[in-house]
Amino acid sequence: MDAKVFKWSRRVIAGFCVFLVPCTVLAETSLLKQEQGQQRIGNSTADSAALLAELVDEFGRNGLEGADVEILQGIQKVMGNVSGELMPEIVNQLNAARTGENRTGRRAEALNAYAGQKSASYQMRQVLLEYQRQLALYQLAERVQVLGDRQSSNLHETVALIMASRKPSAARRQNDFAISRRLQETEQEALQKEIGLVLSALTNMQESFEGSLENRPGDALSFVAEHKLTAALQSAFLDLKSDRLMSAAGYQKSARDTLWRLVMILQPDRDPLDRLLDGLEKLDKLIRGEKDVIEKTGDLDDRERAEAEELVLKNERVQDLEKQITDLERRLEHARPEQQVAITNLIENVQRHLEKEIERARERMGLDGPEVSDERRAERLQRDQAELVDRADFLRQELSGLVPEVADALSGSIAPMQEARAALGQSAPPEARKEAALPPEKTALAALEKAREKLLEEIEKAEFVEEVPLDKLEHLKELLEKVQELKEGEKTIKAESAQAEQAGDTDQLKEEQAAAQEVLQEQTGKVAREAQSPAPEAARAIGEAAEQMAASQQALAEGQNDPLAQQAALDALEQAEEKLQEQIAELEQAREDLEALQEIREKLDEVIAGQQEVQKDTIDEVAEPAETTSDKLAERQDQLGEQTSQLQNEAQSPAPEAAQDLGQAAEAMEEAQGNLEQTNPLAAQPQQGEALESLQAAREKLDEKIAELQKQLGEAPGSDQASLEEALAAIEEAQEQVSEALAQLEPNAGALQELQDRQEALADALQQAAQESGSPATAEAAGQAQPAAAQAAQQLGEGNLADAIGEMQKAGEALGGEQGTAAQAREQGEIQELAEALGAATQPAASALQAANSEVSPLASGSQGSLPLGAQSALQSAQQSLADAAAQANAGNPSNSQSESQSAQASLSQAAAALSLAQAGLSPGEGQGEGQGEGQGEGQGEGQGEGQGEGQGEGQGQGQGEGQGQGQGQGQEKGKGEGNEGNWTGKGGADGPRRKRSGGSKHIGLPERARGALRQSQGERYSPEYGRMIEQYLKNLADSPGGK
Repeated sequence: MDAKVFKWSRRVIAGFCVFLVPCTVLAETSLLKQEQGQQRIGNSTADSAALLAELVDEFGRNGLEGADVEILQGIQKVMGNVSGELMPEIVNQLNAARTGENRTGRRAEALNAYAGQKSASYQMRQVLLEYQRQLALYQLAERVQVLGDRQSSNLHETVALIMASRKPSAARRQNDFAISRRLQETEQEALQKEIGLVLSALTNMQESFEGSLENRPGDALSFVAEHKLTAALQSAFLDLKSDRLMSAAGYQKSARDTLWRLVMILQPDRDPLDRLLDGLEKLDKLIRGEKDVIEKTGDLDDRERAEAEELVLKNERVQDLEKQITDLERRLEHARPEQQVAITNLIENVQRHLEKEIERARERMGLDGPEVSDERRAERLQRDQAELVDRADFLRQELSGLVPEVADALSGSIAPMQEARAALGQSAPPEARKEAALPPEKTALAALEKAREKLLEEIEKAEFVEEVPLDKLEHLKELLEKVQELKEGEKTIKAESAQAEQAGDTDQLKEEQAAAQEVLQEQTGKVAREAQSPAPEAARAIGEAAEQMAASQQALAEGQNDPLAQQAALDALEQAEEKLQEQIAELEQAREDLEALQEIREKLDEVIAGQQEVQKDTIDEVAEPAETTSDKLAERQDQLGEQTSQLQNEAQSPAPEAAQDLGQAAEAMEEAQGNLEQTNPLAAQPQQGEALESLQAAREKLDEKIAELQKQLGEAPGSDQASLEEALAAIEEAQEQVSEALAQLEPNAGALQELQDRQEALADALQQAAQESGSPATAEAAGQAQPAAAQAAQQLGEGNLADAIGEMQKAGEALGGEQGTAAQAREQGEIQELAEALGAATQPAASALQAANSEVSPLASGSQGSLPLGAQSALQSAQQSLADAAAQANAGNPSNSQSESQSAQASLSQAAAALSLAQAGLSPGEGQGEGQGEGQGEGQGEGQGEGQGEGQGEGQGQGQGEGQGQGQGQGQEKGKGEGNEGNWTGKGGADGPRRKRSGGSKHIGLPERARGALRQSQGERYSPEYGRMIEQYLKNLADSPGGK
């Protein structure tokens, strides 16, 4: 799937959206016209769905799969369901509303049709929203990939500059270096701004994904915050500006790795086969890249090419531009600070002209590539090789969990690539560099091709069985036991080797102890790989132990003992043991919290169910309040309040946010209890609704915390999923009952308006009589009755029928038997009788509303299993609206009941649509989600690079053999920490050329105090966060295989 697919589908959906005008029941539009219009909409939707189905089928015939195709399938399914099922039903309902014999039945059918129209409209808006969100994410992922590649290029330019500045020719190239630094600084600043725009777009998009089944923008932003991307970009720019190149390289690498991983977060989840095919594409690029490096390495000593290069440099125009640069560089040396920027910019412009002129001259001579000297050609090749190292290691990490054998084969290519890179970077004639670099390059190519064969085998199998998630806690305990066994084994080898050394028994050292050490080293390496995913910090320490064991084994094989390496291995294993114990303790606490929260959730479900029942009984009480029954309800409410307070205390430690919601629920329950004790169920019912809302909010927070703990423990989510089909059936039943209630309420709501008009007219008449009547008695009676009559009119306007009747009673009593106000008294009596009759006619609607509430309450509470978040929240809104509507109906307030019923119907339509989308595999959300990254800028680096690793630890060693090496293990996460185990493990480039350790790195064997002094001295020289690993990384880069 690519952008063409998204563009095509946009046209299909946009074409459909022309018809997205819901045909509501408007007074001026005949039902027949609505029926015909709805039929046209259905036909148009069906045509669009058919076109989209053809597209999806075409993808299937061409073997195109993936989450993006699944999204289109979901869109097609929703459009098909809407056009094939929902819209014909709406048309039938409109026909029944037009032709039915019973007036109330016709009204109910019209209301059902309106509810269906709302659901169809919502579903299609969500389909369009889903498309817009996926397109925006697709474009953002592409943008982040480009930015990551540019950051990689700038990183390698920085590293190449550092390495070039250490060569004998550096003194002649200072001005070149100054220009290069300025270019890198400019590019880094551009990257910082453009990545900032992408992050702003993600922040805007995050809101639109709230309520979705997955929130990739939110996950991406959390990942960015965790890995401090913004800070790394800022630090890289400032370090480049301050000429702290080694520190800048560390921050650049951190930013590059974060961006590359961010791409995978933004992309849709893919099945294993898709990931393998993607890996094959990346591996083929690596193979092509390595072949290109081999070809160019073979041309390093091409004499004819070298002679042609000399002719290029003798070109008159080239020499003229070079002279301009030389003159400008002299001016730069003596320029004032305020002039230096302008001169530097001028040098950059001339340098670009020179490069273009050289390219034109080379093209005329049939030369390919921009190199102008042996030195620069070799540096360019070195960066090419280093870039391949980074990408090979990144691919190895991607595939390690899916196909370990392929990842192991890829690992075999990394060390020779590092060796070739080092050979290309040495100060030697082209012939020597070629001779040193070609063999490892060919070895690396062979390893890549071997990895490709294994990957093809895995793809051909294409059989993936979903594994049951491993209990992470038990896995860590097993790893701890293995580490303890390894430690005991190393102690035994250390003791026996010391005895053999003391006895002068070199044969025992060479044979028994060397063999034992080799076996233990292999076991340690295996445990390190096993620990990589569940315990990366422990894995790094175990990997360091394996490296020290390798050093010990090499010494033993030569008949010498290396107690320092053996002790270093023991120190590293002890550190791994401590890390595992800390992680186990955290997970054991997490398991305790998980069990406690699951128990709290079970109790909370009982409280929610109890609160729903109390609320329903309170609504029934509104019809005929009585002190005895209200007191019983108050007792039940009090018990629920006590249970809620107890749950609040239990949740305080493991889930404080949920505890806060439970506290709010308990307060609302206490207020509801007080009103019930005062025999005021109508006032208690909204407070009960507030309590339910807080209880449900607490449950959602418990669900989130439980899911978080389950993820931490490596457990599969334990919450049961509700049946979407059963939930839809319950919602459909509730919608019919609400439509029935609305049909009963609609004429009563109209009658209420008539009563209000008559009551207002009566109040006006009484006011006039009080002011203008010639009879004092009449004026006094009218004056006393008028405020109550006016208050009754106002309460009728508010839909408060019960209180209005009370005010009417007061007005009637004030009018009494006064002859002058007899007509007004009769009018007030008639209005009151009609109001009382209206109240009695309104109460039957409460029965249907209560029945609807009973249908959705279990779904809203989650007691029947979890639903998609959008559906769950809509059902909770519907439940509260239904409760309020029923209470108002029992109170005889048709207008208020009608308003709440309409709100409930809208929420039910939204919930039904959300469930339909979930059935189709789409996730309802909020907002528009159209933001994507903007920004311009051209990367000025060439895109090559150094295959560096992130080092940690100190291990620079004393004396012969510096005790360094770039290992397969991971550099410390986020670039922090002390690295007490020393001897530098690496990340990224990995498996660089290693020195023999028989010379003895003494760092690990030093006392902790002495090691601390070394760490302090290193930390003072570079950035505290990245300085140590960058220095070691550059040492590794400078090493040539087997060199001193």
